[in-house]
Amino acid sequence: MTELTEILITPGTVRQASRDQFFAPGVRRALVAGDDVSFGMARMYAIASESQGQTIQVFRQLEGAKAWLGVSETSARTI
Repeated sequence: MTELTEILITPGTVRQASRDQFFAPGVRRALVAGDDVSFGMARMYAIASESQGQTIQVFRQLEGAKAWLGVSETSARTI
């Protein structure tokens, strides 16, 4: 989320999306947010997703996300 320049979704859309099972329950996912608004929306998604069995953490820096995921520089993949 570090390249976002504009957020065009509402908090309601974030809560609704959190109910969808995009990821297998229990699999760690990390989101990296570059600004306060992105961070807040990502945290809202992560918190709402917890009730669906999702394990998502939000970070400010890529290094922290990689450490939490337990991936090295060579095995990390940025999408």
